[in-house]
Amino acid sequence: MASSKYSEHCFIICLLGLTSVTYVTLGDSVILSYSMPVGQTIRNGRVHYKDTSYNGVIINGFHKNGTGILIDGKFGPANAKLLKGDGWVGWSSFLTQSQYIDITFEFSSVRKFTNVILTANVDKKRDNAVFNRSQIFFSSTQDSLSNASFLQYCPRDFQAKNDPYNANVTLSLCENTARFIKLRLYFSGRWLLISEISFNSVPVSTDETMRDCSRNTAAGCTATQLSTESSATTPIPGCEYCTTLTIVTNVTASLPAESSSGSSNLQLTIIIVCIILIVIVLLVVIFLLYRRRALCFGKMKQRNKTDKNVEDAKEPAYDTINDNLCDMENERAPEASQNNQEPVYSAADDGTEPYEEVEISPPSVYAELDRNRQDEATNDGALPEIDKRPT
Repeated sequence: MASSKYSEHCFIICLLGLTSVTYVTLGDSVILSYSMPVGQTIRNGRVHYKDTSYNGVIINGFHKNGTGILIDGKFGPANAKLLKGDGWVGWSSFLTQSQYIDITFEFSSVRKFTNVILTANVDKKRDNAVFNRSQIFFSSTQDSLSNASFLQYCPRDFQAKNDPYNANVTLSLCENTARFIKLRLYFSGRWLLISEISFNSVPVSTDETMRDCSRNTAAGCTATQLSTESSATTPIPGCEYCTTLTIVTNVTASLPAESSSGSSNLQLTIIIVCIILIVIVLLVVIFLLYRRRALCFGKMKQRNKTDKNVEDAKEPAYDTINDNLCDMENERAPEASQNNQEPVYSAADDGTEPYEEVEISPPSVYAELDRNRQDEATNDGALPEIDKRPT
């Protein structure tokens, strides 16, 4: 009896163990694969935020047809750089062309989903942050994901602390059914690091109509709501905020174009800012060159003015000397003229009578006088004396 009891207990324990193992195996096999961009490396190359255990293929920088650390049930350390990035898959907003990351999950069958839990890293020093917006697409086929309706959430702000920590973000899936789910996560900081993603779901036989409960949850977006035009009908039993929606599938077809336009607008803004900065730098250089040239001309003009003032200051001395010399010459000139002047004699000085002015006769008169003198000499006549007048 005792041995039978022990064997019975062992059988029960072994049966429970096999059941749990079978459950875990089924839980792992629920997700057949996930696809996403390859993780990136920080600039110094020392830390690699890559899915090192991914068993699929890499095509054009994307993981496809495999699974890895995002569903292995292990969480990365709070300090993401502690193990050189091991346990984390990360993307940089500076190194990614778009403003978001897409992760597409393929399940083994159509399932009804309650919620999804994502474990992200928050680190103030390294600017690791939780995504600030998420869009969740549901579809029964992979090809129709681009035209599928989606739920949109804006998770509450996970404040950065002095020490890094892991944040668990839970997003309600409103009991929607799908075989393919795409998570679109928008950057909030420089780095988006994901360590684990898990879904709460149960299998169902048929796909149901899309339901939206994002508007009534704490993580619902206030500025932008669900991007599908839908009308609410009757509430879903067992789901407090879920409602049945009538989906308009053509609305979301413009979503990729919207994202690309946002990226192009960002690039255009960066280009315009760069052009403005270049123009400002050129204007500053031109102003400095003009100012330097003006200063040089000002200095030259001041120097010329100073030289001219010096010359003007020296000229009066020479003029004074010349004026003094002229004055001295003018004083000496009268004396010299007086010394060189011939004396004027008067009649009283030598006792003689003053000269009388005699008018000179023409030559005929002198000829007549000469003939008279010759006649007198011939006649030997004595000329009568002429008495001199008494003085």
